[in-house]
Parts: sequence; C-alpha cells; structure tokens
Amino acid sequence: IAYARGPIAEIARVTLPGVSWVQTDGTWVNIQQRAQRLKAGFLPEHDAKPSHAWLMDIASRLGVAYAW
Repeated sequence: IAYARGPIAEIARVTLPGVSWVQTDGTWVNIQQRAQRLKAGFLPEHDAKPSHAWLMDIASRLGVAYAW
C-alpha cells in the first residue's frame, strides 16, 4: 500500500493506491495522549483508500471478520 512512488513501490509486484495524511479524515492521539481531529485537505484520487480500508477489504475476501 503506497501513496507515492518510491524505491519499495518500484520493486513491488503489486501496489495498492493508498492515501497520504493530507487525504485522511480521522482522529489521531498525540504523544501527550490528546485526541486531535484531522480533516482531509485533498480528496483521494481514483481508487485510493486509507491503508486500514485496504487491509479490511483483503481480510474480508479471505473470510476474516473484524468486529470494529
């Protein structure tokens, strides 16, 4: 899962289009244990998804169900 071309993405056989932090909505907890709201500055392009969405899709296709 990659959001930009780099040395690892270049040698990978398969690369799934991920999103960078500026394309992500969510909540982060910083080192001081404070929750911080993050709103996307740009919409994801084409089929790009957050890494957790790709992992959930792959898991569900393999028959693994998660409760969250």
